Amino acid sequence: MKIFKQHFILGVVNGIFIGFTLALLISFSYHLSYFQPSNDQFIHYWGNNLNATAASTILWALIGLVFSFASLIFGIESWGITKQTIVHFIITYLLFTPLAILAGWFPLQFSFLVSFTIIFISIYICIWCYSFKKAKENLKLINSQIKANKKRI
Repeated sequence: MKIFKQHFILGVVNGIFIGFTLALLISFSYHLSYFQPSNDQFIHYWGNNLNATAASTILWALIGLVFSFASLIFGIESWGITKQTIVHFIITYLLFTPLAILAGWFPLQFSFLVSFTIIFISIYICIWCYSFKKAKENLKLINSQIKANKKRI
């Protein structure tokens, strides 16, 4: 239960923080004098900027929860890294994609879905490679510490 609570809190906080930060950076990059949580159609759908920001906050929290709870897959020790990665990828893609569409990041059209999928896969591979590299470095460090401790004994 404690792990569930931790993942819930971290997922919500990280999702909102990342979503807000990205929306803020995009608002600045378009030289807007106001905060825009998503595209104009999304804001129009919600009636005003305040309602759109509230809806975006909920969606960002849900996105954070998807990635936070999906990370628990890597704790299933009876699965190999390949199975963990494939299952994690499928779960995050299938749950994140509808949230991204609801957030107004792209319309539900085949060409946009293909572009989104290519971008998602590219980012996923980059993050996975970085994580794999860090894990290998940590393993080398642990092994060198074990060797050093054995020499002292």
